[in-house]
Amino acid sequence: MTRFRRRGLKGVKMEFLLNCLGLNLYKYHLFWLKQRANGLIGKLN
Repeated sequence: MTRFRRRGLKGVKMEFLLNCLGLNLYKYHLFWLKQRANGLIGKLN
């Protein structure tokens, strides 16, 4: 409860949103690296 009092609900919602966004980017990056290692994704050039 102290986090809500210190930052307010708006700050906590923003922190949660940023954490979710970062986790999704991390998962996508790992997926992309696995696909690249298997040779399923071609080079851009």
